Amino acid sequence: MLNKDELRYKIELALLDQRSNTDNPEAAAQDLSFKIADAIDEYVKGMMITYTTGLIAGPYPVTGTYRDWE
Repeated sequence: MLNKDELRYKIELALLDQRSNTDNPEAAAQDLSFKIADAIDEYVKGMMITYTTGLIAGPYPVTGTYRDWE
């Protein structure tokens, strides 16, 4: 299940962590972008798809849950 609050929290932590990193603005921007990208990647990979119709195996309907995003 997607947890929007956890994504927001991780982005907020990344922003707060970069506030003190002003010695090298380019490196700080790159580090921030990596942290946000990692948070979004983890958020999306936390998604779970549940399907109940549309797939068949012979005469039988297929239902289930898919969560392996790697």
